Amino acid sequence: MSHYRRRAGLCAPLFLSVTLRVMMGVALSQFAHLSMAQAPAPLPPSSQSLGSSANSVLIPDRGDVTVLKLDDQLRVGKPIADGNALTFTSSDSIDGIVDREMRLKGRAQIRRNGAVIKADEIKYDPDSDVANLLGNTEFSKGNTSFKGPKARFRVDARDGEMESPNYELRDNRASGNAKKLTIETSDVFVFDKATYTTCTPENLDWYFTASTLEIDNEQKEMVGTNGVMRFFDVPIAYVPYFTAPTSNQRRSGILAPVAGYNSNNGIDVTTPYYVNIAPNRDLLLLPRVMGQRGVQLGAKYQFLDKQYSGNLMGDYLPYDRKTGTDRWRYDWQQRQNFSGDLLGMGGVPSAGAWTGYANVARV
Repeated sequence: MSHYRRRAGLCAPLFLSVTLRVMMGVALSQFAHLSMAQAPAPLPPSSQSLGSSANSVLIPDRGDVTVLKLDDQLRVGKPIADGNALTFTSSDSIDGIVDREMRLKGRAQIRRNGAVIKADEIKYDPDSDVANLLGNTEFSKGNTSFKGPKARFRVDARDGEMESPNYELRDNRASGNAKKLTIETSDVFVFDKATYTTCTPENLDWYFTASTLEIDNEQKEMVGTNGVMRFFDVPIAYVPYFTAPTSNQRRSGILAPVAGYNSNNGIDVTTPYYVNIAPNRDLLLLPRVMGQRGVQLGAKYQFLDKQYSGNLMGDYLPYDRKTGTDRWRYDWQQRQNFSGDLLGMGGVPSAGAWTGYANVARV
């Protein structure tokens, strides 16, 4: 019986081959005639050249192949909420139960809606959306990234924590480290016993230390408590509370300190504080610490308008240790345009319009 089945199986294709070929030939012939009857006439070559319109693109001839232009402007849709976004995982190996608990090992990675977490090993529970990371852990979202030895996150980054993190704020070219990181919301990060600096690791001249440091990506600001500014690891200033921007947008806050050393002043450090009064007005507070002279208070006010611009600045040193006297100075500079409108000519510029400059200083 088994021998017969094998023989039948071998002979059946030989018996049917001629019949199948005839039937397929007839079907293909009918399909070709039908396609030719329905095919549209070929389009003439386009005379449109590059630059004939704002969105024109010259596409090379590819015969009868239709080429579609990829353009981000053609994409339609609203941003996807974290809770509705897809989750992507990758690793060298994976085990566990799908939709229950998975263990990713070796270059493990999970991505969702712009948030990326990486580690040597990740245990992920889709039901709770919690990922436990172990070994070379990394979390990044937008221009903010954190690295540490161990972490626990919700993949959508609405809450989580990391031990001994190193962080980087690329918008502000800032970095630092902390004892612990706590993610309170998707945009608020709180550090315990943190450092903050805009120096590179190779040239770490100055940095801040703080008991707590809160970074708000939505508000683009940083708030710290018990801040100590250090210059070459030497504490030189204490601030119980401070705020600073974390982006290039104009807002009030501490700017990067300017530090140096010379034989006249000794260690010389200025920590500017920027006050954003208005789009065309700002104030710069300039507290300055000089090792051999004392503490100097300074300020610079800048203004800008269509008809005028300028600045007013001053410094006050209550007691100069070298001279034994109080020292102060001020400087006022202004540029004024005297146009036809200012001269009562109804806003019509005149040949007699002129520009004046003023510079008054006292030391």
